[in-house]
Amino acid sequence: MYAAIAAYIATNVLTTVKRQMLIYSVVAVGALFTIFAAAYGVDTVHTLLMFRFGGVFASLAVAAFFLVVAAGLFAIAYRLKRPPAKQKISAGRPTLYAVPPHYSRGKLAFVAGAFAATVAASFAAVRRFRANP
Repeated sequence: MYAAIAAYIATNVLTTVKRQMLIYSVVAVGALFTIFAAAYGVDTVHTLLMFRFGGVFASLAVAAFFLVVAAGLFAIAYRLKRPPAKQKISAGRPTLYAVPPHYSRGKLAFVAGAFAATVAASFAAVRRFRANP
């Protein structure tokens, strides 16, 4: 009897710890990309853009790209940080987990799709500027 209660508590603690680790790792990656954006904003190392469009535009374009990536990662971390909605478990549907998962595949697919769309839009913008001299 007490083993089931202990297993339930251990599962809840483990789920919470994993969720917090995920949140902090996404924030850390976002902070890393912010540092990259600051470095590229100060230094113009991307010579292709510099020779094609000039030094100022090259610096701003690369810095803007990394800032967009950092903003996307911070938005994902904020989305994951919100408490999950309480899920109702029906008596007729058995579950595979002791605790139901907090995020459905649809929500994760939406976040991944939003990130992919941001990256694709950034590449399309760079490609458009490269095509028009």
